[in-house]
Amino acid sequence: MSQGQLAKQAGININTVVTMEKQGAALLTNAPEKIEAVKSALEASGVEFLFANSQPGVRLRKGGHEG
Repeated sequence: MSQGQLAKQAGININTVVTMEKQGAALLTNAPEKIEAVKSALEASGVEFLFANSQPGVRLRKGGHEG
């Protein structure tokens, strides 16, 4: 998925995606709804967020994506 596709799916500006990739989402403390929108868009595309043993990670969901 390209930055433009992710931005469109999340309903945010592509510059926000670029900033998140360069600086990290933690720096967007005034925009938690944008972080959640990106997370939701990625989940809809088959990305699964993991939080096992205090170690965050991601993987592709088995069986593909929903959309």
